[in-house]
Amino acid sequence: MSCIQELRASEQANKLSSNMDSLSFDELSELFLMSNQHLILAFQSEKVKESINSLVQALSSDNISRLVIGGAGTSGRFAHILETFYADALQEKAGIELVPWIAGGEEAIVKTVEGAEDDTLRAIKELGPILTSKTHFSGVSCGLSAPCIAISLELAEKACGSYSVFGVNELSSAREDEILDDFIGIYRRRNKDFRSILEVSSESNKFTSLTPLVGPELLTGSSRLKGGSATFLIYKIAFEALITNKSVIEIITSEIENLENMRFTSKLPKVMEEMANCIERGGRVFYQGNGDFYRASVLDASECPPTFGASHETVTAVISYDNCLPDFLTFDYHQDADYLNQEQTRIKVREKDIVIYVGNQECNVPTGALFIDVIDFFHAKLTLNALSTGAFAKAGYVFGNKMINVQISNSKLFDRAKGLIREIVGMESNILNLNPKDDLAEAYLRKALLKKDVLNSEDWAIQGDDLYALTRSGIVAEACLIGKGRTVVEAQQELSLSSSLRDIFDREKD
Repeated sequence: MSCIQELRASEQANKLSSNMDSLSFDELSELFLMSNQHLILAFQSEKVKESINSLVQALSSDNISRLVIGGAGTSGRFAHILETFYADALQEKAGIELVPWIAGGEEAIVKTVEGAEDDTLRAIKELGPILTSKTHFSGVSCGLSAPCIAISLELAEKACGSYSVFGVNELSSAREDEILDDFIGIYRRRNKDFRSILEVSSESNKFTSLTPLVGPELLTGSSRLKGGSATFLIYKIAFEALITNKSVIEIITSEIENLENMRFTSKLPKVMEEMANCIERGGRVFYQGNGDFYRASVLDASECPPTFGASHETVTAVISYDNCLPDFLTFDYHQDADYLNQEQTRIKVREKDIVIYVGNQECNVPTGALFIDVIDFFHAKLTLNALSTGAFAKAGYVFGNKMINVQISNSKLFDRAKGLIREIVGMESNILNLNPKDDLAEAYLRKALLKKDVLNSEDWAIQGDDLYALTRSGIVAEACLIGKGRTVVEAQQELSLSSSLRDIFDREKD
């Protein structure tokens, strides 16, 4: 028995980038620049302008003195970045305390925390004390899919003076999977989902929806790209309207003009190629920058492991205290250090590693480093997104425009992995079986995770974090090969000889 569920726009494949992994580096740079047009179209929408005005009005109320912005992964990181940029001005000009919240705690700012966005109980525990009648809560979930945000919106309806949700899909296409509470491995059903919670919210006069429709991502499902950009822009516009005398329309017009005139540095294709080569040879990439450029670097580097299944050492953001490159550099190194209390660490830069200086003054570039010329935080964010996505695509971490090495750390990514398997193996991609044991894509994925050719009832009983903890690099590719008839061992052996699924399939055709 099965049901048909159409993919949300944020999860659909983008036809413009269907052959991303086979494009040249120059073509990749142009492709990412072109995608800015979708942001422009989204922010030209009257609906978006009206929704930002509604948010500004809600925050201008005498009853609101605190704004809590919460999200998981990239969404939560943007909450912290917005706090860095606007907290002081909002307090001084609008009398609003800006409080960021990220699922999984501060550790999640720089690295993936398994199951964080599914942890509804932690969200309630952490947000409950600060969501009061004087608070506006704004939940950010680009795909309208994160359970922790859905439950937080339900809490906000009861506790807050007003609240809002940000996403890049229509409210009617929010995720319908039932939300579960995890009591240390024992799951309690809530008999509700993100969509049903939004249906209730939509009837409330306290609620505002912020939904710029930016369309499918160039890298399928990777909301760190246009979704992340739209997140930053929509709150930036609202905050600047609150702290200046400019109207929302004036600010949007200025932001659209900036997007229309934006260009990437001519060095981008070459640096992208160097980064791809570095990743292929097992080297490490260090983004080096200061101030806002460093923040953009931390953001992009932190997203590479969950997006591409790369190790946390593959791409790292650092601050250098030397302006030359000897054998050792003194860095604020954010691999395992606390994001807010960094300690200087000396790192050996190996011959196969590269350092990419992110900034706007070439005279500051250390000898031996590559240079990416950027203007401000947002320009750096867009540039680094293009750089890392293009480099990983060419290094074999992307199949067409699919995140074939996605790190399965929550239920959303588990579902996304199954969708990838259906599409690549050639099954009907929009059919979701009501009984998981009848879902071949889930069977192939569980076989790969558990390293078993035959599943028993105990294997199907493993759920949540216990299942996600088994993920490893190349797990989706392995499941796809199992779906094509290989045993687990055969799939692992093929991938050990060639980590590129495209290379394996191309050899099959020959």
